[in-house]
Amino acid sequence: MRSPISLALLVAFLAGLALVVSEELSATSINLLQKAQALRAKAGRGQKAIVTDSASLENLILSPERPFALMVLFTTKGNQFDCQPCLKLAPEYDLLA
Repeated sequence: MRSPISLALLVAFLAGLALVVSEELSATSINLLQKAQALRAKAGRGQKAIVTDSASLENLILSPERPFALMVLFTTKGNQFDCQPCLKLAPEYDLLA
């Protein structure tokens, strides 16, 4: 049988561990939220779409805990490609962007 002291120490340790994990998750969530807000601010500057090669955008997109939905469409409107579905869908995606 375990002593009450060792059980109390175990409970205190687990409570402290839970607090540390909770604080780390909160910091991660806040960081992701700040990145999403910065992305929204860029989108609101009159651009039709956000195109960037930055590593921070890649990290934001690939994060398993992102506070947004993401859809990527690779399309072209260039005449040399003759992509009729791309040309027909382009106005809808411009509207969404």
